[in-house]
Amino acid sequence: MNKNSVEKRIAVLGIDLAKQSFQLHGVNRDGKTVFRKKLTRH
Repeated sequence: MNKNSVEKRIAVLGIDLAKQSFQLHGVNRDGKTVFRKKLTRH
């Protein structure tokens, strides 16, 4: 799956901020998860 197809399917993007990391969570219009990523701060 390429980057553009995922971006077109995301209806809501949530961001969870923390001190050392943050997480992104994308859902489509049906409420199903289509993207989940954990990133650390540098």
